[in-house]
Amino acid sequence: MNFIYRIHDSYKRHKLKKMGVIIGKTSAILTPDNFFGSEPYLITIGEHCLISGNVFFSCHDGATHVVNNILGSHFDKIKPIVIGNNVYIGFGSMVMGGVHIGDNVIIGGHSTVTKDIPSGVVAVGSPAKIICTVDEYIEKHKNEFDTTWGMSREEKKHYYIEKYRIGK
Repeated sequence: MNFIYRIHDSYKRHKLKKMGVIIGKTSAILTPDNFFGSEPYLITIGEHCLISGNVFFSCHDGATHVVNNILGSHFDKIKPIVIGNNVYIGFGSMVMGGVHIGDNVIIGGHSTVTKDIPSGVVAVGSPAKIICTVDEYIEKHKNEFDTTWGMSREEKKHYYIEKYRIGK
């Protein structure tokens, strides 16, 4: 992780915590801080999580707008969101109120999580559905993992250009 990213992440974490979001100290939040809905104080994110870009959290069910207009009422339907430890939520996903995501979970990009996701699974789609366990995911993809963690941007670029023979 480079220095500029750490400064930006530290600022964002501070701002989100000030809004009331509970964030495990080793989690990284890449999504904008205005993607935490109108009740950010009801969102808990565990340790070692990576929340990718443009992930939206909504504790508030806006459908009460229609109900209130029909009934002449002023109802709200608001529920907390709890994200466990070691969770990855892919780019552009949405997590709805009342959802609990367990530990060691992968949520694929552009998924809509409307129901609880148990620990140790991969879930994708809209609405998100479990497609396999994390152990099955590891077994299926183990030959695709590269050891580029900690490389500089230039080292990583060189590694992948060589690996995929780009420009040759």
